[in-house]
Amino acid sequence: MELKSGADFKDIKVRVPSLRMDALLKAGLNMSRNKVEAAFYASKIRINGEKFLKKSHQCHEGDEIDIIKGVSRQNPNNLHISRVVIMTLGDVDEDDDKVTVKLRRYPHLLIECYEGYTPPEEE
Repeated sequence: MELKSGADFKDIKVRVPSLRMDALLKAGLNMSRNKVEAAFYASKIRINGEKFLKKSHQCHEGDEIDIIKGVSRQNPNNLHISRVVIMTLGDVDEDDDKVTVKLRRYPHLLIECYEGYTPPEEE
């Protein structure tokens, strides 16, 4: 699925110290490292639809990083997510060892549940 409208996404160019998942989410969604870490430990982050075991996972061009916000109230088979897609990777700046990356940010998406995903029980 490719969304065409500029209202659905925003292309941004960021400079990150590495291509780690947590650094890209922090830069792409303007989240604090603590919030990214909390989402990781709550198993709310997926890369290309797959759960992973290390928050230091190295990402590549074309990867989609999703953070699950919650289950849809209208349809429990859908999830509200925020997504960051790595569009292009630039060169490493020799002066400060940072990589320039072009990201596409989708702040609000509604998708089908991931296979094997069980939402946490609400209290």
